[in-house]
Amino acid sequence: MAKDKNKKKSAVKAAAKEPAPAKTAAQKDSQTYIDGAPFDKVTYLEAKLILKPDRFTSVQSFRDFGAIVKKTAKKVGVGFIPDPNSERRPEVREIVFGDTPDFRLYNGAFILRRRISCVDGFPVGDPEIVFKFRHPDELKATQMDVRPKIAGKYR
Repeated sequence: MAKDKNKKKSAVKAAAKEPAPAKTAAQKDSQTYIDGAPFDKVTYLEAKLILKPDRFTSVQSFRDFGAIVKKTAKKVGVGFIPDPNSERRPEVREIVFGDTPDFRLYNGAFILRRRISCVDGFPVGDPEIVFKFRHPDELKATQMDVRPKIAGKYR
């Protein structure tokens, strides 16, 4: 009999630890950030591949890779949109990611990035600084307000 009581207690404790069910799309739509602005809506999914640079030794090697991607996309039935600038001269950018020594930003699903465009190896224009929150849980990603609280222009 004592075992049955322990099993019931364990079952109750386990049920209490289960996460609350995810909110529905309707519940998400009615929520707002602290300033009253509605949560952003996820409108697309983007996937990126990190490629080893060893094979890209010339502009032509990039174009050859693009042809392989286009052929593969067609074969598997995935859309492919060619870059209208692919025949132009390559753009070079310096990209730097920032974090704390113990990777608190990365481990918390945050990304801090600075991009600087270069022409003939020299930086031009203002750097682009981006702060993102990329969490696999859609609700958590939606709830995180990363808009800057600064005066001035930003996107």
